[in-house]
Amino acid sequence: MNIVLSAFIIILLLYPGIFFRNIYFRGRQLDGVYKLRINILRQPIWEQVVASLGPALLIHFIGTQLITLLGFGIDYAFLYAFLKSDSLPPTVNLDTYFLFFCGYFTFTMGIGLLLGTWARSYVFNRRLDTKITLLRFSNEWFYWLTGRILESDEAHKDRSIDLIAVHALAETKENTIVYDGFLYDYTLTETTNGLDRIVLFYASKSIYRKSVGSRKAVAKTDEHSSEEMLEQFEHYERLEKREIQQEYLIIPYSQIKNLTITYIDLSDATDSVS
Repeated sequence: MNIVLSAFIIILLLYPGIFFRNIYFRGRQLDGVYKLRINILRQPIWEQVVASLGPALLIHFIGTQLITLLGFGIDYAFLYAFLKSDSLPPTVNLDTYFLFFCGYFTFTMGIGLLLGTWARSYVFNRRLDTKITLLRFSNEWFYWLTGRILESDEAHKDRSIDLIAVHALAETKENTIVYDGFLYDYTLTETTNGLDRIVLFYASKSIYRKSVGSRKAVAKTDEHSSEEMLEQFEHYERLEKREIQQEYLIIPYSQIKNLTITYIDLSDATDSVS
């Protein structure tokens, strides 16, 4: 039996674990607004194999147990001989085994789908990713843009977040532009652990012009004398501020020079007003 085919079968047996991780990392948050898009299939193959081995073993354990309960059997002797590339008896019907393997592969992929969806929901609901490093997503922007970063701080872990205000600074050759608004949505990059774009609502745009001025300054040369000199400084003059009439504003992160985030708890605002 061709050893390359045996290696291919082993990779297929690992794929339910890879599929599980893909479902876990690419799922939407339960609120339906924030989404996490990390394509783990772009990772090097050795990283996928190592990280997916545990989930794959669990999925196959569940799959074999369910198949046994359904009254089907697994020919482990044939599987062992096949993976070792040993010669198989001529009486073996490979077509039957191939159909069985396709059915088993589809079955375990379904288990991976259900298990990945459940694991994501369980981890998100119980905030386990903020406590256990192994379950934590590698893209830190996800935690900043959802406010989950606060849950790693004992002083703020129970704080409620109703809105996230964003202050984004962008620059052109002539002017500096500041966008203010509330975060509606965002997209993370799939190739790197970065941010692709943000979407704001109730946004405004302020345009500033940088100018250079000068002022007199006194510089002390020694203990008994000093001299007057001109000191240059930069300052920004706001030329315009206007509300953006469109419902949403999409800003590519490549155009953002600086980003500040404010987490808003409306109950605090209500208490202060009352």
